[in-house]
Amino acid sequence: MRAYRWVAELRARARSLVGERFSAQVNPIGGLCPDPFISGQVAVVIEGDWLVRRLIGHPELEWMPAPLPSQDGRPLALVVADLLCIPRGARNPEGAQAFIDFASRISSIEALAVGQGKISPLKKWSRSFVENHPNPQITKFREILMTCDLVNEPRVPGWLGYLDRIKSAFGDIWSGLKDPEEALAELAVIG
Repeated sequence: MRAYRWVAELRARARSLVGERFSAQVNPIGGLCPDPFISGQVAVVIEGDWLVRRLIGHPELEWMPAPLPSQDGRPLALVVADLLCIPRGARNPEGAQAFIDFASRISSIEALAVGQGKISPLKKWSRSFVENHPNPQITKFREILMTCDLVNEPRVPGWLGYLDRIKSAFGDIWSGLKDPEEALAELAVIG
């Protein structure tokens, strides 16, 4: 509730920010060219690894990852993971397990992370991983990962549907259509 009240108060204080220009997605998964962040039209974004892969393609650009702020002042980092699993009734569970075993090797994990420009989930990184990684900020990402409180998206069925409703409530609050209490009360009823 406190965060949504802050949004409503910001809207009242900063009329020049009102509208889609402030609250809309900047460049959802790289759909705009030129990218507003890379071209300098936007100063700060909260993005995922798809932005890092685009940033790697612009070595002239100075950028730095940073943790998310939090209410208690402790920095946060969002962690998202891909999972490999074998569904019940799979035609070739032994082959699937062999692939998971291969993908779980340190060398495979590091090769995939380097190839995708992503951070490695391993606690210890090899020197080769750091030296060959295309992301010039990879050690800063590790620092964030090792020092911040880690959060993830809620693990509930239908999360993306809930997220759409949360974004809609944010839009209603930001546009002034609803106050935070009303918008969040409606979310609680729908939930």
